[in-house]
Amino acid sequence: TIMRNLFKALDNRTSPALVSLGEDWDGNMVQLAKADRATAVREMIRHRKPGAAVYDMALIEASVRGHTETLRVLLHDVKNDPFTSYSRAIANALRHEEIRAAELLVQYQGLKHADFDWLMKTAANTSDAEAARVLYPAMKEHSDCETDTTSSGSVVLGTIDLENYGLYYACCWGNVGMAKYMLGVGADPSWNQSVALQSAAKRGATAVVELLLGDGRADPTAGDNDA
Repeated sequence: TIMRNLFKALDNRTSPALVSLGEDWDGNMVQLAKADRATAVREMIRHRKPGAAVYDMALIEASVRGHTETLRVLLHDVKNDPFTSYSRAIANALRHEEIRAAELLVQYQGLKHADFDWLMKTAANTSDAEAARVLYPAMKEHSDCETDTTSSGSVVLGTIDLENYGLYYACCWGNVGMAKYMLGVGADPSWNQSVALQSAAKRGATAVVELLLGDGRADPTAGDNDA
């Protein structure tokens, strides 16, 4: 009931209600983001109290549900950053295959400060190549960051290995659509002793194995016949 009244008050831009119902500022923002109440979110931001929390969880909740209008409102607020906590908002959007939401987040600030390694793994663990198509061009724009590491210790992939790591992760998850895409942008299946082929074979990803063997560059005998 409280949240229903809050939604109604915010939609009607009733400022006094913001004082009486907006005490749990961060919690209310999360609920509004879940409900895709973009107008209400805009009003909450406009009446933000000094010291109010950054709405990272609201951003994530809107992302996983594909609420693009609410996302646009949240991203317009300078306090929000989709790359907080290892790019959780983008990764969660990808994990739930809300590709349009992920695309909005990527377009907002590019991927200069993102965790390439984690995002590429997340893209591989989806059903097709759409996530990679969103991520790869943005990653390529910042591929000069190849020696950086994130605070979690994972390497930020750079210009040399971006395509090959993308292919490798696609093979680890058996994502044939992403594997085709990464081959199309320059991945070399013979890279690192044909480790992509070995990974696909270990997973039993027959379609990916056939794709790599059909390419002709991967060596099934590499690494002491590991494939």
